[in-house]
Amino acid sequence: MNVGTLPYLFRSACRWKGDQTFVSDERERLSGDGLWAKSCQFSAALLEHGIGRGDIVAFVCASSTRHLVAFMACQLIGAIPCCLHLRATVKETSRGLEFLEPRVIIADDNGLGLVRDPAKERGLKVISLEKADWAGPEGNPDCESAAVAAANIKANDPALLILSSGTTGQPKAIQHSHRSLVASALAGPYVYGEINDGDRIAVIMPPSFAAWANTVLPFMAMRSQIYFSSWSSAEEFVAFVRQCRISVIPLVPTLWRALLALSPSPSDFPELRSVFFSGEPGSDDLVQGMVEGICPNVRTAYLSSEIVCGAGIVADRTMLTRPGKGACAGRPVPGADVRIVNPDGSIDDLLGPNEVGEIIVSGPSLSPGYYKDEGLTKRAYTNGWLRSGDLGLIDEDGFVHVAGRLDNTINSGGLKVQAEEVEAALLGHSAISQAAVVGVPDQRWGQAVTAHVISLDPAIEQADLLDYLRHSGSLSPYKLPKTIHFHQTLPTGPTGKVLRRALRDT
Repeated sequence: MNVGTLPYLFRSACRWKGDQTFVSDERERLSGDGLWAKSCQFSAALLEHGIGRGDIVAFVCASSTRHLVAFMACQLIGAIPCCLHLRATVKETSRGLEFLEPRVIIADDNGLGLVRDPAKERGLKVISLEKADWAGPEGNPDCESAAVAAANIKANDPALLILSSGTTGQPKAIQHSHRSLVASALAGPYVYGEINDGDRIAVIMPPSFAAWANTVLPFMAMRSQIYFSSWSSAEEFVAFVRQCRISVIPLVPTLWRALLALSPSPSDFPELRSVFFSGEPGSDDLVQGMVEGICPNVRTAYLSSEIVCGAGIVADRTMLTRPGKGACAGRPVPGADVRIVNPDGSIDDLLGPNEVGEIIVSGPSLSPGYYKDEGLTKRAYTNGWLRSGDLGLIDEDGFVHVAGRLDNTINSGGLKVQAEEVEAALLGHSAISQAAVVGVPDQRWGQAVTAHVISLDPAIEQADLLDYLRHSGSLSPYKLPKTIHFHQTLPTGPTGKVLRRALRDT
């Protein structure tokens, strides 16, 4: 196996973990040796199905030990996994499959209903993670065929596609190579602080999000014990943390606020030594609440699907607990760099302290580009720098702050929602003649999806439109507006374009 590839990283981690528990969920656990054996078995099964190097494998499933086995199996044979969102509708899932053109679909019980009809339409085989033979034939733990396939994988080979929505609601997939993901994994200690093989980390994020790779790969590299779980309630999560003696927890601020609503004390988490938030900016109140009520060691990071950990921006407690710094992202990890530039200028058009501009980043884990979109790749990447599309500033202390988006992406509860996609769904209603959607600050969600519409029918109310959106199947539930405002006119500029900034201030 070649150094600088995920098979090499996985083999090393599993070998040194040995017979100690490496990964577990509510129904099973695997040691390092067991994880490696099962992954080899699954890779052999994929090879028998004709799946090999360069083939895309679509996943529709929750986080679990079985998903990790299948993910590793893809890496061993050079296949390229891409996980679709479980919260998607059947229509969105079908659109994603059409865009990806996978060779096979792997799903658990959560995803089988989403993929059954789209897979049948496209003649795609669906492999269930629920069946007894999910890891392939027994009695062949070494799997020579998988070892031979892994030996041919190079560091620059594609290793992962992370699916998100484009600005028009059409699928967009960020490509990552073995090189970029290994660089991300090895940057884990810079992002999460000191981590080791004695740590036990809780992973609740689905594998369709970059946060899954940003968490699982670094902690695998450090040979920490990984617990896959789900979030059903704050109370049950606290019980899970205590029962499994979790020492590191990464969550989005929305979920940390749900935990803080229980008025916890650090004594409720006896093994916890580090807490982490990302996905949206924090606040002084959030940081103070986490320090006093959960764990003093608080960290955050600015990460994205394109930059992952090796080009991230990180803040620890010493930064976050300074007055007015609770919302800062921090400073770039070693080996990475960040600039604030004029959004309409070049990557060398730098702005001064506290001037808001576009955040651009560089580092060893940058994605090589976008799948099936050379134009977007050329616009976003210049001489090793990524134009993030995020607005931000560097303050007088040298800390990066995120101030929003150049485009119309709404970050609600750690989930990305494209304003144009919600607008298109609203305009599908015969009574709606105009629609504009924005994100507004919200204490619970970070940003709340808020719609402003002009209706031809004065009897139409918010409940009617929400009921229409739910039954149309065009939007996932998390994309539905939290509030819909009705207007006679919408504010426009000289060209007639709706002024979203004015609506955000409404």
